[in-house]
Amino acid sequence: PEGGAYDGALRAARSGIVIEFSAGNNGGRHPDAMVGLATFVPEIENNWIVVTSLSSSEEGLNLSNFSNICGYTKYYCVAAPGGGIN
Repeated sequence: PEGGAYDGALRAARSGIVIEFSAGNNGGRHPDAMVGLATFVPEIENNWIVVTSLSSSEEGLNLSNFSNICGYTKYYCVAAPGGGIN
C-alpha cells in the first residue's frame, strides 16, 4: 500500500539512498520478499544490499547456523561476521 514499508524502501532506493537488510535469521534458503525486492524491481539493485551472517570456527569463517543464505538475492548480497564476534 502507498506509504507502507515497500513504498518507503522503494522511494529511498530510487532517490540514491543505500538500503541494507539482513538476509534473515531462520536458517532459510532465501530472504523474504521485502529483502529481495531488488530482484523484482531491478532499477534499485545498485542501492540495495543484503547481508548474510558468518561465524568463526576452527575451520575459519562459515555461514552462521541461524542465517539465511543469499538465495535469489545473490547479485546484491554480501557476507559479514555476525556471530561469535569477540
